[in-house]
Amino acid sequence: MIAPRLSSKLILLLVVTLCASTIGLSFSIWQELRTTRAEVEAQSKTISDQYTETYLSQLCRSRATLLDVRLAELQTRLLHDAKALSGLIANRPDEQTIKQAQFGTIDQGANVWFLPTGKPYVLLPSRSGANMRKEPVPDSFTSITSTGPEPGWHPPRIDDFGVRNRWVVDFTAPVSNGRGDHGILGASVALGQLLAELDRSNAVPNSYSALADANGHLLGVSLSQTSTGYSYEQNSELIQDAAIIERTLANLKTGESDLIKVSIHDEQHYLVLRPLASVPWRLVIVIPERSASPVTNNLSQVLQDARQRSLKRIISGQLVTLCIIIGIALGWLARLVEPLEKLATVARLAAQGDFSRRVYLKQNDEVAEVASAFNAMAERVETTVRQLETSNQELATTNQHLSLKLDELQIANRARQREMARREHIEAALRDSEARLTALLRYTPILVTLKDLEGRYLLANARFSRLCNLLPEQIIGRTDRELFEPEVAAMLHNHDGHALKLGDLTPTEEWLPYEGEQRLFLTTRFILNDPLGSPYAIGTTATDITERWQTEQELLDTKANLDRLVEERTMALSAANAALEREISQTQRLVSELEESEQRYSLLLDHASDGVVLTQDDKILLANPAFARLVGVSGQEVLDRAFIDFVSPNFRDKFEMRSRQRLAGDRVDTIDDTRLLDMFGKEIEVEVSSGIVSLHGKPALIAILRDVQQRKQAERALKEANEHLRRLAITDALTGLYNRRHLMQQLELEFARAERYDMPLSVLMIDIDHFKHVNDQFGHQVGDKVLQHVAEILRDRTRNTDFVGRYGGEEFTVILTNTGSQDAAALGESLRSKLESTPCQLDGVNPVRLTISLGCAAIPHTEIHSTDSLLKHADDALYKAKHAGRNQLWLDESGCFTPGAALEPDSPSQPPQASAEP
Repeated sequence: MIAPRLSSKLILLLVVTLCASTIGLSFSIWQELRTTRAEVEAQSKTISDQYTETYLSQLCRSRATLLDVRLAELQTRLLHDAKALSGLIANRPDEQTIKQAQFGTIDQGANVWFLPTGKPYVLLPSRSGANMRKEPVPDSFTSITSTGPEPGWHPPRIDDFGVRNRWVVDFTAPVSNGRGDHGILGASVALGQLLAELDRSNAVPNSYSALADANGHLLGVSLSQTSTGYSYEQNSELIQDAAIIERTLANLKTGESDLIKVSIHDEQHYLVLRPLASVPWRLVIVIPERSASPVTNNLSQVLQDARQRSLKRIISGQLVTLCIIIGIALGWLARLVEPLEKLATVARLAAQGDFSRRVYLKQNDEVAEVASAFNAMAERVETTVRQLETSNQELATTNQHLSLKLDELQIANRARQREMARREHIEAALRDSEARLTALLRYTPILVTLKDLEGRYLLANARFSRLCNLLPEQIIGRTDRELFEPEVAAMLHNHDGHALKLGDLTPTEEWLPYEGEQRLFLTTRFILNDPLGSPYAIGTTATDITERWQTEQELLDTKANLDRLVEERTMALSAANAALEREISQTQRLVSELEESEQRYSLLLDHASDGVVLTQDDKILLANPAFARLVGVSGQEVLDRAFIDFVSPNFRDKFEMRSRQRLAGDRVDTIDDTRLLDMFGKEIEVEVSSGIVSLHGKPALIAILRDVQQRKQAERALKEANEHLRRLAITDALTGLYNRRHLMQQLELEFARAERYDMPLSVLMIDIDHFKHVNDQFGHQVGDKVLQHVAEILRDRTRNTDFVGRYGGEEFTVILTNTGSQDAAALGESLRSKLESTPCQLDGVNPVRLTISLGCAAIPHTEIHSTDSLLKHADDALYKAKHAGRNQLWLDESGCFTPGAALEPDSPSQPPQASAEP
C-alpha cells in the first residue's frame, strides 16, 4: 500500500511539479513574446518614422521648387508683357492703344490687369476677350499704388474682380515709353487655387497645403480633397486649424527643424515647412499622422491579434497537456523553446534593419502563427521600405528634372534679357539717328526731296517747303503739277525721267521761283532701288547757285574786257616794235596811267560810301575811312584789331561760323545781315558781302559793309503803310466796320467752308427804323452819330469769329459762323433789345431812342445754294419784319421770332423821338 501510495504521491508531486513548471514556462514564454513584440514594434515605428520624415521633407521640397518655378515663370511673362505694352505706347501713347491690347490669363489662377497713372479705374480683360473693360480702383489696391515703379510682389489681399472672397497676391511691373510712366501692369494670383493645383499630384489623404508669411500668418489654404481656392475664413473648422498652426509658427524659433508635430483636434499632425526662393513666404503642408504612417498602424494591429491568439492557445495547450499527457507537455515545452529562439534571433535582425530573414516552422501551433504573423509583418515592412526607396528615387528624379527645367528657364530668361537690352540699344541708336537726320533736313540750306515713280512727294525738308509756300506735311502726297506752274512742272518731270534712264547721279541746273524771284539751283538726282535692284523712288538735292552764276557772268564779262584789253595791248606793242622811241614813250605813258589807276582805286576806296575791310588771321589789315566812320574811330585805330570785336555779341557766333565756312571753302550765302557796335556801344544794322582773296600766299577775307538802317526803317514804314492801306480798303470810314466788298468776300469764303465741312452759317440783315426821319429832323451829322452808335453796339455784342459790316446806308449785315438759325435769332433779339434800351447820346441834343428791324436766314436750307440766295432770303425776312410793323426779328422759315413793340401790319410805325431827359 505504501508503494502505490508513494507512487501516487510521486505522481501527484510530478504532476504538480509539471504543472508549476508548465505554468512558469508558459509565463516565461508569454513574457518573451511580449518583449519580442515590444522590440519589433519599437524598431518598426523608428524605421517608419524615419522614412516618413524623409518622404514628407522631400515632398515639401519638390512642391516648393515647383511653386517657385511657376512664380518665376509668371514674373518673366508679366515683365515681357509690360515691355511689349511699353513698345505699343511708345508708338501711340493713348488710352485706345491700351484698351485694344490683348491680355488674359498668364498662368492658372492668375489674371492680368492694368492700372493707368492718375486714373480712378483699372483696365481688365472683358468677358469676351476682345477688348478691355473698366473697373473702379478698389481699396485693396492701396499697397500697390503706394509702392515705387520697381517690379515686385505685394502683400495678399481679397480679390475684388474675380471670384469673391478669394485670397490673391499681386506681382506688378511698370509700363513706360521712355518719356514717362503710363501705369502699372499686374497679375493677381489665386493662392488657394495655385496650392490646390500642386496638391492634385502625389496628394496624401486628409492633408492640405497653406502659405505663411514671415510673421507666421496664413495667406491661403487649399484642401487637396476639395481643391477649394477660397479664403479659409469661410470654413469654421479651418479657422480653428489656422489658429493652431499660426500659434505654432509664431513660437517656432529660427533654425529649428522644418518638420514638427502638433496636436490638432486631439490628433497628432505633421507640419512640414519649406521657404520659397522667389517670395518671403513659407510653404506649409499639414498631414495627419495616421495618414502618414499606415504601415506602422497595420503592423501594430497584426502583433496585437497574434498576441491574443497566442495567449488563448497557450492556455488551451496547458489545460490539454495537464489533462491528457504530462510527458507530452515536456516534449512540447522542448519543441517550443527552439522556434522561440529562432523568432527572437530574426526579430533582433529586423530591429537592426535586416528584414530579409524569415522564420519557417514545420509544426502548426501558436509559435508557428506568431512566426507567420512575424513573417507577414516583415514582408510588409520590407515592401514599405522598397516603396519608400522607390519614392525617394522618383523624388530625386523629379527634383533633377525640375532643376534642369529651372536651369533652362534661367538660361532662356538671361537670353531674353540680353535680347531686350540689345533691342533697347538698337532702338535708342535708331532714335538718335532719326533725330540727327531730322535736324539735318530741318537746318540744311539745301533743298531735299524724295518722290515715288509716279511723281508724288514722299519727303520734303523745311527749305523746300519755303519754295512752295506750304508746310512740309502739306507737300506729302502732292505732285509737281499741284505745286508749280505747268512749265516748271514739265521741266521737273523731264529731268526726273532723264535721271531714271541714266540710273546714276545727274546734276542739272534749274530756274525755280523762290520767295518771289527766279533763282538758279544746281539739282542732283539719285535713284533708290529695292533689294531686287528695281527703282522705287527718286531723291533730289538742290543748291542755290544764283550768286555763283552771277559771279561767273561777271567773271565772263571781265574776261571779255581783259581779252579786249590784251588785244588792244598786243596791237599797241606791235606798233611799238616799229620804233624804239615810240615804245619807250608808250611805256612811260602806261606807267603814268597805272599810277593814275592806283590813285583812282585809292580815291574810290577812300570815298566809297560802303565800308571795306580786309582781314587775315582774325586781324584787320586794311580798312577804308567809311568803315572807320561807321564804327566811330579813326582808320589807324582799327588796324591790327580783331574784326569780331566790332560785331554785336548776339551775332558773333553766327559771324564766326560763316567766316570759318568761307575760309574752309564751304558754300554759304555771300550776303548776310548782321549788327556792328560803334565806340559808344550802339548797334548798327549792316549788310555784309564777303569773299575770299589770296594775300601773301594765305587766304584772307574781304568784307564790304553797307549801312542799311535807313533802308530797314523804310521797309518797316512801308509795311505799316501797306497794313494801313489794307485796313482802309476793307473797312467803312464812318463806322469802322467792314465795308460791303470785304463783307461779300468773307461771306463767299465762309459759305464755301460751311458747305465743305457741313457746318451751319447764319446771316442777319439789320435796318434802322425811320432813319430818314433822323436825318430830316436832326441833320446828317446826328445821323452819322446814330450809325456809329449802332456799329459800336453790333461790334461789342458779337464774337471775334463773326463778321459785322455796313451793307449800305442804314443797313448792316452780320455773318455768324458755325451758328444755326435759332442761335442767330437769339443774338439778333439781344441786339434789338440792347439798341431799344440804349438811346444814342448826343452833344447838345436830347438822347435819341432807336429801334431796328432784323431778318435772319441760315444754311443748311433746301432752297439756298449760293451767297446771293442766302442774302435774298435774309433780305426778304427783313422786308417781312418791316411790313409787320418794324422793331422785330423775322426768321426766313418760321416767321417772327420775338416781336417787340410791333404795330399792326400795314400800319405806320412811329418815328424815333428825342427823349425828354437831358
